[in-house]
Amino acid sequence: MQALQAPRVLLTMHILFPSHPCHSPTPLTKALAAQWHGVLRTKGFFWLATRHDVMGVWQSAGGAWQGEPGALWQAATVAEGQTAEADRASTWHPLWGDRCQQLVWIGIHVNEQEIRGMLDRCLLSDEEMELGPSAWAQFDDPLPPWDVEEHGEDEDNLDAGFSDDEAA
Repeated sequence: MQALQAPRVLLTMHILFPSHPCHSPTPLTKALAAQWHGVLRTKGFFWLATRHDVMGVWQSAGGAWQGEPGALWQAATVAEGQTAEADRASTWHPLWGDRCQQLVWIGIHVNEQEIRGMLDRCLLSDEEMELGPSAWAQFDDPLPPWDVEEHGEDEDNLDAGFSDDEAA
């Protein structure tokens, strides 16, 4: 009897750290509706321009995507003049603090450039970045409020996020 040999599969992992926030959910929803060839799972944190102080939690598996509020970004909780410890962190941005996109894409034969391009199209342009958080808060945003308590997650509101089912 001959043993069956499974084909060798190369799993890849890509970590993306763009430093611009995502637009409101509309461009993001369009990107999420596209097929992500070879992607098995994604997870991480995302920064939504219209939700400047709240960290979004990003998860997907098997074609289903979910985004929901997490905690406040550290930069939203640090009092002005008390940023010395935070400033030492290698990921701390002088204007935005710890706000960023921290996304991990895991899959088989994933086209990293395609994924990066899809995400880049969802981010604010340099011109929009110059407008600042006050202007971003005025962008169209159909999501319900993301109420998060200062000291952690508000468990009553974790379902106030959005998912790909709602976008269809």
